Amino acid sequence: VSSINLQNPQNVSVLSILPDNKTSQVQQYNIQFQRQLTNDTALSVGYVGTRGSNLSFYYNANAQPFGQAAGTRRFTNLGDVTVRDDIGRSTYNSLQIQLERRFARGLQYLVSYALSKTKDNSSGAFEGSRPQDINNFGAEYSNSGLDFPHVFTFSSVYDIPFGRGRRFGSEIPRALDFFIGGLQVNTILRLQSGQTFDFSVDGARVDLTGDPYDGAPAGFFLNRSAFQPAPRVNGVNQRVGTLERNGLRGPAQKQLNLGLAKNFGITERARLQFRTEFFNLTNTPQYTTPNTDFTNVNDFGRLRSTQLFTNRQIQFGLRLEF
Repeated sequence: VSSINLQNPQNVSVLSILPDNKTSQVQQYNIQFQRQLTNDTALSVGYVGTRGSNLSFYYNANAQPFGQAAGTRRFTNLGDVTVRDDIGRSTYNSLQIQLERRFARGLQYLVSYALSKTKDNSSGAFEGSRPQDINNFGAEYSNSGLDFPHVFTFSSVYDIPFGRGRRFGSEIPRALDFFIGGLQVNTILRLQSGQTFDFSVDGARVDLTGDPYDGAPAGFFLNRSAFQPAPRVNGVNQRVGTLERNGLRGPAQKQLNLGLAKNFGITERARLQFRTEFFNLTNTPQYTTPNTDFTNVNDFGRLRSTQLFTNRQIQFGLRLEF
């Protein structure tokens, strides 16, 4: 710091932590009702909620104000003044339904569905985003980046009842049982809402002027004509656009995983299991959010990339149990 004049610092970025910041808090609450439908099946319906308060919230107190002359700053000699505040908050409310069958007669399954809403004014202290208008923090409270309103999951384990010692084919020759007996099928199906997102032009969220999805040209996910950059005069944004934070949602996610297992009896106390597992069996593309470069007329709104490692993958495994 010998090169810095501490009495009159110039173009220095500062990190400020407010002295009265409170400790972050998270409150969780739930109520559930369970009912046994049969000897092997139970239904559960519940409400689950979470509330976060005094969460870390970062903003640049020396940002260019909206609607003021270019170069206006609260601290004229300083660069960014990043402030850590405790005004972050979040809420999660959900209805969760679960139908479960325990393993009986060769079959086990679990069906679950969650209808939820997650809101916050910052998805994390280090996510990289900052409030756009430091004079209107309330505008940041909107959909969370973790908001997935609909999540459906089905998983099952099924022992195919064919082979020696099973319901069908219990007397087949051992040589034949070696190939077609002792098979097990596992499935996991997951369907969920897409990822929330928004976008900015010249540092300000845009105005939403129409339906962002309806009317999109073939091959596009977003309709560019439904957006308009917020007003800008002499290179300065006049206000934040009407598109709320995380006000858009990407494509839904659909994935089916399948596992096949073959058990080989070695002795009464030992067996060998060979497994084949298919992740994303149907090789359905799991797209990320679309391109939001508003200046690129030919590419804005297109789905250009998929989530990492979501293409169909196949793995094999061998396990000895004793």
